[in-house]
Amino acid sequence: MVALYDEKNARFSGFLKELQDVKEGDTVEAEIQIDGKYNNITAVKIVQHDAGAKSAPVMRNGAPSPEQLEVQASAEAQTAFRGATDLLAAKIINAEHPLAKAAIRWALARLETPSANVRAR
Repeated sequence: MVALYDEKNARFSGFLKELQDVKEGDTVEAEIQIDGKYNNITAVKIVQHDAGAKSAPVMRNGAPSPEQLEVQASAEAQTAFRGATDLLAAKIINAEHPLAKAAIRWALARLETPSANVRAR
């Protein structure tokens, strides 16, 4: 099984051999079958390859790839920072508020890891 994520982080998965050739940044046309909460890829065609693309973060056999985990950690840290700074800027909380301290501490811990240096999708 291979899972691909679009620019809005929606998950699409399938068992097609052609999915192994999709790289991050590629443009694809896909036929999707929605089955409850699952978006199953039933057909895929690569329309355009991104010349500088690396392999897409994919999930194989139900386990996230290291690349997928790095992208997720980076996105989580960015979201925590954005949320904390939005609350601070709107003066909903101040820098001494436990939520602000916890969010910033949490995000800083992740930004100090190599995973935070992954280019966002």
